[in-house]
Amino acid sequence: MFKSLQICGTSGSGKTTIVRAVMEDCGAEPIEWITYQKRDSKVAGWDANKNGVGKPLIYAGDHPDGYRLYFLGSYETVCGGCDTINGVGIVADVLQYLHDEEASGICIFEGLMHSHMVGTIGAKQKELGSENHQRAFLDTPLDVCLARVIQRRRDRGQSKPFNPANTQKDWPRVQQCQFNCDKQGMVTHTIFYEDAIEGVYQVIQEMINDRNN
Repeated sequence: MFKSLQICGTSGSGKTTIVRAVMEDCGAEPIEWITYQKRDSKVAGWDANKNGVGKPLIYAGDHPDGYRLYFLGSYETVCGGCDTINGVGIVADVLQYLHDEEASGICIFEGLMHSHMVGTIGAKQKELGSENHQRAFLDTPLDVCLARVIQRRRDRGQSKPFNPANTQKDWPRVQQCQFNCDKQGMVTHTIFYEDAIEGVYQVIQEMINDRNN
């Protein structure tokens, strides 16, 4: 049974760091024949049957238990994941594609824009079965998130003063999203930020064990 795990959190919460760590551990590489290609300034699309040009759309690697792990979005730059995909509909389409084409495996994905809404992706998760398509919410405190964003800007050499308004606005919206998911009967997990990578691995292992049982 194909499953998915969405990592949710605001800017600086650790989403991309976690996914990059899991990708490195499982030796994830882009699936060359599946790429994301921007067709024009307004429409983005993907083609699962032809070689394309552009950014990788799906990476794949192997869990130590032999379970296939998939990752969505491009990780060619520092900030990656589903925020590199122009449109929530494409993310939902890819989840459907993997569900139809892959007998098993777990798709792990993250993105800022999708962390504070149930929306189109949530509808697809519920359609495919909420028990198999779960969300993990990072509990990273707002002050830690802001400090990380500021440090990331410094590392990039950005000198423009940082405006924390967007992060301050998004942080409670992510918490509200978890409440909304729980209310709608979706399976969610709270991940302790100081041990987030281990926490996500634990959820992945539980999903694997649930399948094996």
